[in-house]
Amino acid sequence: MGFAYRFGDKTVVRASYGIFWAAGGYVRASRGLYIQGYNAFNALNSPDGGLTPAFVLEDGWPADRFPKPPYINPSIGFNSGVHILDREDGRPPYLQNWALNIQRQLAGQTLLDVAYVGNKGTHLQSRLVPTNQMPTQYLALGDSLFTSIADPTVQALSVVQAMPVDPATGNHAPFPGFESILGSSATLGQALRPFPQYGQE
Repeated sequence: MGFAYRFGDKTVVRASYGIFWAAGGYVRASRGLYIQGYNAFNALNSPDGGLTPAFVLEDGWPADRFPKPPYINPSIGFNSGVHILDREDGRPPYLQNWALNIQRQLAGQTLLDVAYVGNKGTHLQSRLVPTNQMPTQYLALGDSLFTSIADPTVQALSVVQAMPVDPATGNHAPFPGFESILGSSATLGQALRPFPQYGQE
């Protein structure tokens, strides 16, 4: 919204204010791909990079490439990056803009223009927070961080002993199913990152 008001023939005052809502963390980037139910990505691609069409309309619409909702897949996201749904993601960010402008005609066809412009962002998302970074106190474990979580030497460490026992494997792990999700590549370093706890939420 805004307004303009003229004082006489030589002075004009203008003011404006605007508010703009942006997409929150839960819908930006690829986080939304891990919310199952009614969202899916279906692409009609040419099988050979464009030499032949993706489909021929004469043969009918390829409905088999678009499954009916809801899309529920218990293995979605396994062996891939974990996308954290932060508790602040439910609050969409917004930006406020405002301006105050005064214009005054001076002698000799000279115009004096003075303006104040402000911008303010609230609840903005940031990529600067290292949500998947290992706490620095564990760096002293050295090469053990790259060792399998199932290794007896790793299982004997006090930091691992403090983790619950996974009934499926009998090993200490950050949560049940940790090794089944990551397979043989499950290491101590992965177990000490914060993402397993977020993955449980």
